[in-house]
Amino acid sequence: MLQRAISPLVLAVLLAAAVSAPASADVPEDWTELEFGVLDLELVAAWITDVLPTMPVARICPVDGPHHFTDTWGEARAWGREHKGTDIDAERGTPLVAVERGVIVQRGWHWAGGFGVYLLGSISGDVYYYAHLDWIHPSVRPGVWVDAGEVLGWVGFTGNAESAHLHFGWIPDHGPGWVDLDGLANPYELLRNICGA
Repeated sequence: MLQRAISPLVLAVLLAAAVSAPASADVPEDWTELEFGVLDLELVAAWITDVLPTMPVARICPVDGPHHFTDTWGEARAWGREHKGTDIDAERGTPLVAVERGVIVQRGWHWAGGFGVYLLGSISGDVYYYAHLDWIHPSVRPGVWVDAGEVLGWVGFTGNAESAHLHFGWIPDHGPGWVDLDGLANPYELLRNICGA
């Protein structure tokens, strides 16, 4: 695989003194149970110096089990919305795993997305949004590093969903800060490359 330089935005996240909650006025009302953790700067600095320069961008399929998906980007949804992601159908309880090595930046509950997790890729700088989870793994908290393939939660249909699936959102090169789903891009081709058609 091709080597990639670290994104300047990811570097800013890695060098931050802490992952801290936004001002209460910046937190959407429909998110609850937000949790934030402190990053260990010495470990982060060692990782940047010793490991990061040799790492390729390696992504794996976020659904660890039988699944099916089609390109649903832009499809009409209730209340005049457009679909801004790819729905990956799988059996309820199928493990959902980190698509890339990175750090958890948010987790919580949203009326539409149900239980959700946001993962910031450590090399790409991309943010990946996992929604409608049946449950989030207890160790998955903001500030926690996860390896590609590590379990984040399980397929469900929480929030505004009628069947078991993962709603997978992708924000290329998002960088640090509160994730508000601006900058979403169609993840279909990305998923075809890492999961197969």
